[in-house]
Amino acid sequence: MGWKSFIPPDYNIVLEAHYSILQQLEIMDPFIELHMNSIRDDNPGSTDNWVHKEHKRQFTAWLKELDMTEEESETIKVLASGPSSQVTSWQSYDISGFSFSTSDRDTKSMAQNSGVRCEAIDDATGEITTYFGFIDDIWEVEYGPRLQIPVFRFRWVQDKHVAMDNYGQRILDLSKVGYKEDPWILANHAAQVFYVEQILSQNEKKSTQKPKHVVIPGKQQIIGVDGVVDLEDFNQFSKMSLFTNFEKNIKIVEESIPQTSLP
Repeated sequence: MGWKSFIPPDYNIVLEAHYSILQQLEIMDPFIELHMNSIRDDNPGSTDNWVHKEHKRQFTAWLKELDMTEEESETIKVLASGPSSQVTSWQSYDISGFSFSTSDRDTKSMAQNSGVRCEAIDDATGEITTYFGFIDDIWEVEYGPRLQIPVFRFRWVQDKHVAMDNYGQRILDLSKVGYKEDPWILANHAAQVFYVEQILSQNEKKSTQKPKHVVIPGKQQIIGVDGVVDLEDFNQFSKMSLFTNFEKNIKIVEESIPQTSLP
């Protein structure tokens, strides 16, 4: 819905999306490992952080020049050759049982469909971290007539500004945007969420702090998705509940209420 094909004025933006695509496709994992090992071998004693920066700077050019064997799939060869300068942008996009929209389209609608979450491995800790944000752009990056890959460009909320309230709900500050150097993800790696303004107490309303937002998980729909009859088999995202440790947290809240305040 609401699509157009165009050539971005700066091809480097397309290359940024291309790099993210390569990093997130499982079929590229052997090539990523090969390139990073090559950097380490050529630069003994280098830190992991430096190796990752060099990998990001060199990888797409290195892959393009790599001699591919006949055994490599046609898809890998097409990806290695790089994307077209032309992309297709969308205002709304259906994928993985969700209906997504850009944040710009949401401002013109009564609905909210631009909220997303994505799980990724934190380079610093090696642990899986859930990130939250908004979709700014929806693109299909073109690799010729037979291969188009949909990606989302996000505004991510900084992880340190995502917290749990007393009830175990995820609360975040949507104004605290970060990770601007890595905004692209594969569209099928995103799960939908909604952001609802937090209800403040009378004391909190008197303070100068702005209301934060509660994260509400979206629901996948399998109706109309070809070949899908069981949501559990189709769902590739980890379950996210509205409350975390609800029974424990609600008990703590109840115990914190003064007896004089109880009816």
